Amino acid sequence: MTTQLMNQAVTKGEISDEDLTLLTDISDIVAEETEVPPEADPPGSGITRLPSGGPKPVELRRVTDGQVKKIPRTMLASKLRQRLPDGRKAWINPKAPWKGSPRRGENLPCFFAKNHPNFEAYQAMGLPVCERESGLPNRQAQVVHAKNKHELGWQMLQASELREREDKKDDLLLAALNRLSGAPPAPSATRRKYVRRPSKKGEAA
Repeated sequence: MTTQLMNQAVTKGEISDEDLTLLTDISDIVAEETEVPPEADPPGSGITRLPSGGPKPVELRRVTDGQVKKIPRTMLASKLRQRLPDGRKAWINPKAPWKGSPRRGENLPCFFAKNHPNFEAYQAMGLPVCERESGLPNRQAQVVHAKNKHELGWQMLQASELREREDKKDDLLLAALNRLSGAPPAPSATRRKYVRRPSKKGEAA
């Protein structure tokens, strides 16, 4: 991608402002890299070996949280083209000023804590109670905590969710078979359909 942009700029003289900015960013980042010195051989050998391992990755700063990440050189141009929903660049030069704030976790409770939205339903299933009512940054942390601290309760919850998914599959399959056979749909035990009646004249809508 970098070579393509350079050729376009040199041969045709036609390059968009966005591509020009991209090319400038790439040039700045590559120019700031510290070259890896060649591996030294014993004195007098007369041999100088080149660094091994292929092209060295470059560093970019992620705009969403300010973290500096190592990016393969082949992905540099595509990363610099990425945009956030508000139009800002998703990745910038690691030495460029960054005015954001670090990404914070969601501060979630354990699945079995009293302030979890499904606590009453889980208690009806006989699942355990946990005092961890906050501090878990995301769902993955919730899962790891549940597996480590409530192994049996987590297995019971997984088994219950699996049964629920299988029941939904069965309901969908039965509804499809009924449609094919022309039979009326089976009544649902879990859902009720409410029909809004048209308002009469003089009544509030």
